[in-house]
Amino acid sequence: MKIIYWILGTIIFLFILRTLIILGLKFGARYFLKKYVGDKALARQSDTIHLVKDESRRWQNAEAMEANSRKLLAKGFSDVGIFRINELPDVTLRLFIKSEEYVASTIYEHPKVGLWMDCYTRYQDGKGITFSTSKDPGLDQRPGHPIIYLPGLASDDLYERAIKERPKDSMVHLTADSLQKYFEQAYAEGMVWRKNKGISGKEVAKVAVARNLTGNKG
Repeated sequence: MKIIYWILGTIIFLFILRTLIILGLKFGARYFLKKYVGDKALARQSDTIHLVKDESRRWQNAEAMEANSRKLLAKGFSDVGIFRINELPDVTLRLFIKSEEYVASTIYEHPKVGLWMDCYTRYQDGKGITFSTSKDPGLDQRPGHPIIYLPGLASDDLYERAIKERPKDSMVHLTADSLQKYFEQAYAEGMVWRKNKGISGKEVAKVAVARNLTGNKG
């Protein structure tokens, strides 16, 4: 899952905007970007998240959400429900599971970012892989947990790519009952790695480039 990357990418982008306005982005400023942008972005992040089922959540693009949901259901997924995240109140998500193929999917929406989707599989050795319709935010990826960015794909096409291209190693059998706990655990594990690693000035600059903010600088 790539929600950590989306969160950090968005916050870093906002910090960069503020920094550009105040000081400007200068060549060779990576230490400054790490200390005053990357580190601050990480400090703002919760170590854990908690999903709460909430079928009353309203979607800004309900038509796209329903269309992609129908495509997943037609592929044999089960609908686990609509959730909010206590620590990220602007994010709405809908979880799906296809236990017999060891794959899960999430449709996300944020009012300022729009709609995006993930398909993901977890492995017995603790590794995992995610296929996402969002754009690459420019952050380094956690070893053993690659994210394949495929912006613009519909949910059924994303699923087909995930099933075809994921490693065939021994997979974890997720269920509708265990998916929420897995989602929260995967976030916590990813955040531990990210906070231990930190965000380099180079990564901050890559986020800026990915957002078409700084051209080829940094």
